[in-house]
Amino acid sequence: MKKILPSTLRIVLFTAIVLLTNNVLAQSEVIYTEDFAGQSGKGVTGTTSNLGGVDWSIDVSNAHLSGNYDYIKVGSVNGNPAMVAKDLDGTAFWYSPTVDISNHSEVRVYLKAKSLSGSNGSGHTSNDFIKTGYSINNGGWTTVESDGYLTGNFGEKWPEQENLNGNTLRIRVKVKNNNDEADKFAFGNITMEGVYEETFTNASGDGQWYTASNWASGSVPTSSYNVTISSGQTLTIGNSTVALANNLTIDSGGSLTVAANSDLTLSGDFTNNGTVTLNSESDEFSSIIVGGSSTGDIVYNRYVNTVGTGEWDLIGSPVDGLSISDFVTTNSSVLATNGSTYAVGYHDNTDDSWTNYTTSTVGGAGNFDTSRGYQMATSSGATMAFTGSIATTDQTQSIINNNGNGNGGRRWNLVANPFPSYLNANTNAHASNNFLSVNASVIDSNFLSIYGWDADGSGYTIYNNTSSATYIAPGQAFFVAAASSSAANLSFTEAMQTTTGGDDFISLGLANTSSEFSLYLHEGQDKVATTRFYFDYGLGLGLDPGYDAGAYNQTMVLSSRLAEDDQGINMSINAMNIDSFEQTTIPLVINKEAGTTFRISMEDSTIPESVDVLLLDTQTQISTNLRDQDFILSPQSDLSGMGRFYLKMGSNSLGGNDIEESYISIYKPSDRDCIVMEGLSNVQSGNVTLYNIMGQEVIDQNLTPNQSTQNIPTIGLDSGIYIIKLKADNLILTKKLIIK
Repeated sequence: MKKILPSTLRIVLFTAIVLLTNNVLAQSEVIYTEDFAGQSGKGVTGTTSNLGGVDWSIDVSNAHLSGNYDYIKVGSVNGNPAMVAKDLDGTAFWYSPTVDISNHSEVRVYLKAKSLSGSNGSGHTSNDFIKTGYSINNGGWTTVESDGYLTGNFGEKWPEQENLNGNTLRIRVKVKNNNDEADKFAFGNITMEGVYEETFTNASGDGQWYTASNWASGSVPTSSYNVTISSGQTLTIGNSTVALANNLTIDSGGSLTVAANSDLTLSGDFTNNGTVTLNSESDEFSSIIVGGSSTGDIVYNRYVNTVGTGEWDLIGSPVDGLSISDFVTTNSSVLATNGSTYAVGYHDNTDDSWTNYTTSTVGGAGNFDTSRGYQMATSSGATMAFTGSIATTDQTQSIINNNGNGNGGRRWNLVANPFPSYLNANTNAHASNNFLSVNASVIDSNFLSIYGWDADGSGYTIYNNTSSATYIAPGQAFFVAAASSSAANLSFTEAMQTTTGGDDFISLGLANTSSEFSLYLHEGQDKVATTRFYFDYGLGLGLDPGYDAGAYNQTMVLSSRLAEDDQGINMSINAMNIDSFEQTTIPLVINKEAGTTFRISMEDSTIPESVDVLLLDTQTQISTNLRDQDFILSPQSDLSGMGRFYLKMGSNSLGGNDIEESYISIYKPSDRDCIVMEGLSNVQSGNVTLYNIMGQEVIDQNLTPNQSTQNIPTIGLDSGIYIIKLKADNLILTKKLIIK
């Protein structure tokens, strides 16, 4: 399913079940293990040997075992089987079988060793020891590096050796125990593990990763495999495969292709000396995640929408180090043009402008800026090749609010996913490693969301923590609102990366752990705007960053305001506590010209059927229960801002002509030298008085009758805490204000 964009904006975000993240270490495959389970009594006791049915051996030629009280045999330690040595009067050796490790690398050897004190508590002496060693390729014995030589009463330790390579491996445990009492040494959980070295053979001839017979081992690689694609081999990851490996090496002359519906995750390193191509379609995108280092370029064929009215894409490069000039040349057959102008350009929020590259400017354009978004278009909807390296470290993009607290786009920054993989967008995708949580300090708390254009023309689609699990596609660009007028770094971290399985990745379902509804404003048969109301436990009537979301366009025809602590931001998502179903008043903002008939409907509701949702028109004193019917109006004069329309839940009447405290919002905008009072449209007479913290009157001003929004100048006032007192008709309202 393809989305078409009005203007220059398009976003594709995805909902899916997370199958795998890259936040896992390289997994080793167990090559050999011995835990002595089911082998009780196996070993040597006195002069009797009992070694039938085991693949290990014991040498007691340098020990002196007498009677049934001297032994090295399988016993029990705290209910678990282990090899136990007692009163050896010399040294004994335990040997593992010789194990083939020729198909493994980075082999690790470890075991558990323990000293056990007897009933008299005398313990082992410093002359008693356990020494763990290994032999590679039947060579000499080497003591393991970590706790290889343990003496006396050492307690519990884990002797260990890492990074062994060779054809064969054998383990030896040397034990000396000369105490005549019940003091013992024990060891067990003996393990060899390593990374399997796998080679693609294409024995079946189908060229597919998921075909077991195509691999030298006869099994599909896992995250414990080092995979090599040799020269002349062509391999495809397709059929919705989530391919796994540790290290991946593509030799010169080798080729790997990842289909649009498939993914590759490496817990280790990526080395490309051949050709690697990742594909996409209009609604599906391949993915690669590299947990270690990356060497060599890939080609990411990223789908880009067609040129035309409202049919551009917002795209960022999913690879690093790509020249814009080279990109234009490579994709000249599909890249849209208009004379000397290419359909590739950038957004500048210093003046909210768009600039496209031309034949005269593209040569000096440099590389695509990592994590920055661009507008792009193809001549007929096609993939464009992005060639470059894979980012394997956290990426950043500088963002800034260029005095954009008004209605323009100067608070907005166009950023993009810099990885050739999906990213967790919100807390429902991942509790902590998600884009919104990581960047909460640099995104404006009133707009802590991802903003993308909705192709149906109703405005910007907003994704935040009120959305179900949401993922950002490789190379996907979107807008965020910067918090500060000083530049700050927005982060895209490695830990955000995820794969997506085989979803169609388009339709975003709403979160089902909460309740919500939407209001739609219609003109004729067209839905021209929407605002959403979300209810869940733990939220308040004021600002809940990451849940409430200001409207991208602050002059859009329909929005709402916070029910408490309103700061003059028009909201597209208004999030509240579940308790807000009863007796909560929410200001609506409607901007419409006189004589234009419009209709407001309530849709997509999951709130209880018992909760009435009333739209109140304070001018006509008419309330409409949106559960029963739509609200329809042909205004006689222009509508703008808040003050006339409100939502009230849990009540079915307006309650007379009196104004209510909940209808009035008083705040001091950060970018204006005035106090703003809204919701005063029905006030016939009134007065406002401002006092400083010492109780001194600093402003006294009469209100203008029937004017919904009124401003009280603050020029010349010192920063500090003030008390404002509003008298409006029969209402007296007192509020604390902070002037900065």
